[in-house]
Amino acid sequence: MRVLESESLPAHHPFCDNMKINKDLALFYGILLGDGCISRSGNKWFVVITCSFYDDKKFFNKVVIPITKRLRRKDVRYRERKEYGKLEINFSDKNLFKKLNSIGFPIGKKLNIKIPKVFFDYKLEKYVISGIFATDGCLAMVNNNGVRYPRIEVQLNSFILLNQIKKFLINNGLKGNVYKINGKSGTVYRLEFPGKNNLFKFRRKIGFINPKREEKFKNYTSKL
Repeated sequence: MRVLESESLPAHHPFCDNMKINKDLALFYGILLGDGCISRSGNKWFVVITCSFYDDKKFFNKVVIPITKRLRRKDVRYRERKEYGKLEINFSDKNLFKKLNSIGFPIGKKLNIKIPKVFFDYKLEKYVISGIFATDGCLAMVNNNGVRYPRIEVQLNSFILLNQIKKFLINNGLKGNVYKINGKSGTVYRLEFPGKNNLFKFRRKIGFINPKREEKFKNYTSKL
């Protein structure tokens, strides 16, 4: 059966039944929502993750590669594309592709993306959020009258996804909001949770799985 861009396989599809909904899949899904995609070409079922050549090598080596190996049950390597400033995983895996698509990941362009209901049902949404923040998130340090002021940020074109993240964080004691931004390239949305209290709560509830964010956190706290 050929899968078109508008199609999504049911979770009980035979291609999907042998892969469990677990922490690894939730984290991988979040990483893909941030910096990945899935695409189809003939009998190839591509899964792609692209991050920064300059500061994401630790993230790939410690997080992305091990998770991908566990999900695929086979070896995987990334390519260094220095000329484009990228690290890239690009492989064909029909089983993983169909599992991702069956629970809602779009083929091709990532339009109207959100955290699928199944991850909420299994109480794994925090891992999806962790993956999103590790790729598309930002720990910004703002100069507030000479004082470094931390701010948790994620900027995307999906209001639905950011609103899901906002609700989860608020339900876990953080305070922030999602703002609409009209730019030259169109409308985007930015989630902002500012302040030291939010920062420490975020680290406890979600964590910084990308080493560069954890290093930034430690650098900030060492000067308090």
